[in-house]
Amino acid sequence: MDNENNNAYKVEKERNNKTNFDFGKSITETKGILKDAIIRPHSVVKSNHIIGIETSALILFLLSIIIGLCNFLFFKFGFDGLMSMFTEIGIMFFITGTLSWIITFAVGYLSLYALLAFFGNAKFSHHELLTKYAVVNIPFAAIFCLVILFFGFLMIDLFVITYFFAIMLYGVIHIYLFLVHINKPKFDLYWTMAGYLLILTVVTYMLTGIDLGSF
Repeated sequence: MDNENNNAYKVEKERNNKTNFDFGKSITETKGILKDAIIRPHSVVKSNHIIGIETSALILFLLSIIIGLCNFLFFKFGFDGLMSMFTEIGIMFFITGTLSWIITFAVGYLSLYALLAFFGNAKFSHHELLTKYAVVNIPFAAIFCLVILFFGFLMIDLFVITYFFAIMLYGVIHIYLFLVHINKPKFDLYWTMAGYLLILTVVTYMLTGIDLGSF
């Protein structure tokens, strides 16, 4: 009877450990991987280093906030307030910008998972692939924010520059992870990647272009 109670307690404890979000542990994991993710992301991707799913999600959420904040700062104070003639640069601008990047990261991850599974014969657990995806997005966000803040205030065509820069670098992330982990492509590699990036660009543009203020 005691053994049955102990087993039941262990099962319940394991279930709680899986469902409860340990914020402190996620922060520790984030700090532990941050330096390597910026200095040598390829080494982390090729290693067996895995962080929690919650930690990966937290990292992508924080990156979305940081990019959204950088966009807000530029459009609020850049162009000498020129953007205020076309749209209100307030808290909703920051919120919608952040939500757009959350959607972008989510769509990017799910499409990458499908691409590797169905076109590259490489099946990953979400625990493993999400770690790699979060790691390579850390230096991407850092470079992207530097472009916005340091070059954006000097260039009137920032939107065009950052838009194409984001597409280029965001696409590089997916190509890189696909080529590193592919086993054997089912179709021609060039057309597989070209078609995938075209679809990814169109889908993310359509989703992030939704006017949340109209709801």
